[in-house]
Amino acid sequence: VHFFAQLTSFSHAIKDFLPRLKTHILERLDAGTPGFPAKDPTHADNDRDSILFKRNRIYHHNLARFNFTSYDVRRSQDVINPKTPHCNIMLLQRDLDDDNLDGNYRYAKVLGIHHVNAIRTGNVYESHRVEFLFVRWYQSVQRHDWETRTLGRVRFLPLSNPDAFGFLDPGDVLRGCHIIPAFSRGERNPGDGISPLAGDKYDWHEYFVNSFADRDSLMRFHYGLGVGHVYS
Repeated sequence: VHFFAQLTSFSHAIKDFLPRLKTHILERLDAGTPGFPAKDPTHADNDRDSILFKRNRIYHHNLARFNFTSYDVRRSQDVINPKTPHCNIMLLQRDLDDDNLDGNYRYAKVLGIHHVNAIRTGNVYESHRVEFLFVRWYQSVQRHDWETRTLGRVRFLPLSNPDAFGFLDPGDVLRGCHIIPAFSRGERNPGDGISPLAGDKYDWHEYFVNSFADRDSLMRFHYGLGVGHVYS
């Protein structure tokens, strides 16, 4: 924990890392995460300081494996490694409206895979394992559209944006996804960057969401036609 606290002054990616992590954990408690009692979400800010980490440790993992049901009702798995290009994920968009460019999905780049053993100050003898992903969010620029034959386009939010980074419950991830740099639009910070953790040195101005990476990815964008995609 002290390691992350010391790095806060050196990287935009982990600014307010610990307070935001505790807020994320509280939001999951409020939602009634198994093993935790559901709480009134209006008390989240007041209760943040009541979250402690057992032995003051945050545990790091190199890989995350996501099991999912494919469009043809078969079991499949994606492996995410933040240190490789296989680090992008997709999840359902919670706020669906006609003006929302994100469409049915949100996309993120996984920067870290972690877990903590969370303790509440009211019961320091009982801890609960909470797994989470530290991610850098993509912002949609253009929806995927079959009629106009255009792929969805995304870009990273500026590092100074408070919503550029966040925490995610691994259970919310649908699967990995294929994000392709839009090479014609150029690099954002050629040869320079301010956050090694975020990897902004290698950012491009925009990216394409490849819906043709495999058959299951293709059917994700034929929303409602994949019988194995129970959410649609």
